[in-house]
Amino acid sequence: MDSGVLRKILFLILAIAICFGFYFYSPFFSYRSPLLWIFLPNSPLAILAALVTIFYFQKNEFMKLLSSVYVAKFGIWTVFVMLLYPAYYLNQKILPESVALYIIPHMAMVFLALAMMPRKPSKMHLAAVLVFFLANDAANYYLGVMTDYPSIIPLSQIGLVRAFSIFMSITFTFFYFKIGPMLAKTRAVKGVEKALGIGEQKTGKYRA
Repeated sequence: MDSGVLRKILFLILAIAICFGFYFYSPFFSYRSPLLWIFLPNSPLAILAALVTIFYFQKNEFMKLLSSVYVAKFGIWTVFVMLLYPAYYLNQKILPESVALYIIPHMAMVFLALAMMPRKPSKMHLAAVLVFFLANDAANYYLGVMTDYPSIIPLSQIGLVRAFSIFMSITFTFFYFKIGPMLAKTRAVKGVEKALGIGEQKTGKYRA
């Protein structure tokens, strides 16, 4: 299939996912200061960052590091939380919906990171991305941006969820900072970039 067609399909899929995600979180925005909204709809914001990076900022090493960590972290985080509370998220009545609308799409987010591997991120990029995700964790678990709403996530094991989230913020940021440039050279990443018509060209530059 032509890379242009694949790009249009990917753009449409990501746009739909973003709209669905913001619709899911829409009831909660009115309870929070707009200053904290950036920390509330984590998954749709991660996908929005990915869309912007893939289609408009492929040369931007900061955006690639931020977006790759973003989609990988919240893709895995969401599946982890759903498996941690199976009675809440995976009971027999909603299992097909949970798998189709949440588990599969969030696992796909992890693979989406392959389209945004950073090649030469700086230590300044590393510090900025790490600060952002730790601030996100602080807002979600200490300021109550997420934990004030049991309808989003049960609170029975919130300490474990908080520890796992902070662990991912640190390890994923360093992983993509260190390993991302190596992954960018692999056939898998180059194949994704070629399929989408992005990545390194013979001139050594990137094409969006």
